[in-house]
Amino acid sequence: MFAGGSSGSGYSADVDVFDVDLLRTNPSVLSVARSVCNIAEVGEYLIVGGGVIGMSSDTTTEAYKL
Repeated sequence: MFAGGSSGSGYSADVDVFDVDLLRTNPSVLSVARSVCNIAEVGEYLIVGGGVIGMSSDTTTEAYKL
């Protein structure tokens, strides 16, 4: 599972999930593009919380059904 991220051109809102066959799915996008997110899988849900936008901390928490 990967969510968010940053590059020289800005922050990403992409959410990428890989299954056991390493096939990638994109269940959704983050509501706020950010990097350094905390990610956990709980049952059928992907929980994404926190992160950084520029020099500020983000406290948004989101859940996505896988």
